[in-house]
Amino acid sequence: MKIKTLVLAIFLAMPYQLVSADVQADLTAGLPMTQIVQNALDAGQEIEDITSTVASLSPERAHEAVSEGIARFPDSAAGIVSAATAAAPLQQTTIADAAITAGADPTVVTTASAAGAAAGAGAIQTPGQQIAQQPGRPPSRPPGPPPVPVNPQQGGTAGSPI
Repeated sequence: MKIKTLVLAIFLAMPYQLVSADVQADLTAGLPMTQIVQNALDAGQEIEDITSTVASLSPERAHEAVSEGIARFPDSAAGIVSAATAAAPLQQTTIADAAITAGADPTVVTTASAAGAAAGAGAIQTPGQQIAQQPGRPPSRPPGPPPVPVNPQQGGTAGSPI
């Protein structure tokens, strides 16, 4: 049973590895995003997978993949934005802006962006990314000097030393 599960997992992961390798080679070659997307579509990949792969391999180009994806598949805007944001959560604002500029409905983009960011929050990140995304209050400052004690029996007043 364990062998069957392992074989199944390998076969399920292979298409992603193939797309990743092709997209990575295209990114490394410096191809324009239109060509990268077209090559991956020609290889039979879904636009959401292509966008996610580009965003994970080259986060600074995620907005290009989103723009190209929405230009080609406007009805898939939610999936495109969600996949890209999950793969590159630090690029959430840039991805959302690119999607809206490409003609996607801002309401759909906002919802998909939030969903993608939530999904991407569990993704593997570098230590710097983890620190940048830490929620919560900033650390408190250390307390100042203690107040000066007052001794009313010696005629002291508030603010005067003992």
